[in-house]
Amino acid sequence: MKDIKTRAEMRTKLISLAVGLFLLLWLGLRLISSPPAPGLGLGIWRDRAGPSSDQERSTPAVLVQVRSEEGPYVLSEPQLKRVVLRSSWTNTGPEAIENLRIYVGVPMELPEQDLMEVVWSPEPTAYLEDRYGQRIAEFSLGRLEPGRTVTIGLTVVGRFWQIRYNLKPERVGPLGEIPEEIIEAYTADGPYYRLDDPLIAATAERVVGEEENPYLMALKIHDFVAGSLEYDLDGKWDDAPTVLRRGSGSCSEFVFLFIALARAVGLPARYAGGSIYIPSQARRGTFIDRYHHRWVEVYLPGYGWVPFDPTWDHRGPGRPVSHEYVGSHGYALVFVRGDMDERYLGINYIDSADTGRGTDGEGPLRQEREVVWSNP
Repeated sequence: MKDIKTRAEMRTKLISLAVGLFLLLWLGLRLISSPPAPGLGLGIWRDRAGPSSDQERSTPAVLVQVRSEEGPYVLSEPQLKRVVLRSSWTNTGPEAIENLRIYVGVPMELPEQDLMEVVWSPEPTAYLEDRYGQRIAEFSLGRLEPGRTVTIGLTVVGRFWQIRYNLKPERVGPLGEIPEEIIEAYTADGPYYRLDDPLIAATAERVVGEEENPYLMALKIHDFVAGSLEYDLDGKWDDAPTVLRRGSGSCSEFVFLFIALARAVGLPARYAGGSIYIPSQARRGTFIDRYHHRWVEVYLPGYGWVPFDPTWDHRGPGRPVSHEYVGSHGYALVFVRGDMDERYLGINYIDSADTGRGTDGEGPLRQEREVVWSNP
């Protein structure tokens, strides 16, 4: 019996060793296929919190990009999730829509977003790319009769982490170190930014003042937006000057104002958006997201694109602004990173429809969308 037990223990150890070697090989192949950014090496960071009922029971060390002895970001608290998008479009008008096209942002691999399985229903007609490099799935659906509905589905199984950048002003380079192509693309004006409005220029100058460090510039803008606007899910997207004058807005409108103020002082900024998962609101690991979320990314020399979320750092009237989501964002399936391209998604950050009148959903077309997060 003792020999049998010993052999069983040895077999268990060998299996554990084989699994460990497989994981190391898998991580190594991922790193080879996704080389680190210039000036960054590789290192290991461990999860900063233990597992919960929704989390994996064993959290391995996470390989991340590091500069010197300290990494630019830490990944922690992984969640293994199935994420299902259902986006339905109904023709509510009296006539058929002759050539309906639906565009959906294609979720991408990110340090905090490891996509293990991606299944579309139906399969896209084509994959496109917008002017900012964002991949777009196109669905050419043809004629849609009055009263009829079409549904686009996407199922993703992935591992999602919390990400937090270790931001230090002394590690951020000057604006002059930002690549020219990024300056050109992400300091340009747009219909939702209105840099030509004197209010935007005057406000940006007042908020930023004499500050020249890009991180501290972004932090001042973040604090102003999070502290000046009241959150209002009003169902509309107004431009930055309108939002500033009104003093309230949705997450998208917080973002438009932040981007406008940043670009007005030469700081590249763009938006990212998708579906969010809130563990505290999940029931047995299941969370239904019907509203989705958009936040800001600012280009900081020495770090690259860094998230800022003025909406989630807004704490309400009379309460100090939080910095919890400076250099961080919650669990999310990111569909889009970039800016407005009127050919496909327009200003939308998950999907849009083209009925022949543009990609803003004009015409007799009603959309219902939800994203369901659950345990695989």
